[in-house]
Amino acid sequence: MEQENIIFVNPNTLVVGENSRWRVNDNLQELMEGIKQVGVIQPVTVRKEDNMIICGNRRVAACIKLGLTQIPVRYMFGVSNKDLLLMNLQENLQRKEISSIEVGRLCDRMLKESSFNLTMGELSTYLGISEHRIKVCLEIFKRLPPKFRDKVKNIHQQGNKKFGDLPESVIFAILNFNRTFRKLEDEGITSLIEESIKNKLTQDDVRLIGLLYTSGMSLRQAIKDFQTYRVTRCELVVLKTELEDVMKKEKTRVIKELYPKIIRQKYPNLII
Repeated sequence: MEQENIIFVNPNTLVVGENSRWRVNDNLQELMEGIKQVGVIQPVTVRKEDNMIICGNRRVAACIKLGLTQIPVRYMFGVSNKDLLLMNLQENLQRKEISSIEVGRLCDRMLKESSFNLTMGELSTYLGISEHRIKVCLEIFKRLPPKFRDKVKNIHQQGNKKFGDLPESVIFAILNFNRTFRKLEDEGITSLIEESIKNKLTQDDVRLIGLLYTSGMSLRQAIKDFQTYRVTRCELVVLKTELEDVMKKEKTRVIKELYPKIIRQKYPNLII
């Protein structure tokens, strides 16, 4: 691969190709404000042969919306489709502007594409991330229902603003529900995700719902009433003596196993 010096080009002549981030045109306002104030500081990287953007899709989209006719571009020669995807993903990983679901989507494509001929180890080396992280990203991408994939929170660099409805910690808690708690069918997983979007559940909320569901509640009832139990959990942290007495009686040192039992005693009318 070779590169030219930076030149100024009309952004409307550039081509948006495959990108490691789905929502290229979402939430551009803050980026546009930054460009208005200081201009385009980081040149856009473009493949010379076909004007395909390698890195900088959002910058180009913002500049087009602002009506700019000249932006700094660094052209590169001899960039393969594989290298284009790897470079784009590398840039977003370095800037921490990409979610695990998006990393999983691109890694899945790169590993499946026969012309790329990449192994997991080679992909790990190219991207500078561990094979374990790649596997985790692949898992969350494959297991998360497609209709929710574009709702996972993504962090944009300016001011660390977060966009999207689903924090990754919540998604991991929900997708690991069956390993941690009682088995939940796909329909239940979907209901839990929808509830997370609607009421902005936290990772701790999902865990508490899981404890209640495992203790005998229906999922619907656990989702409906977990707020009451969350208060109880906060109280238990303060009521150390009471908690220690219960732990002795139950002959356990695992606090989370006690929550359903204590909750049952305190709110018996809410247990199904």
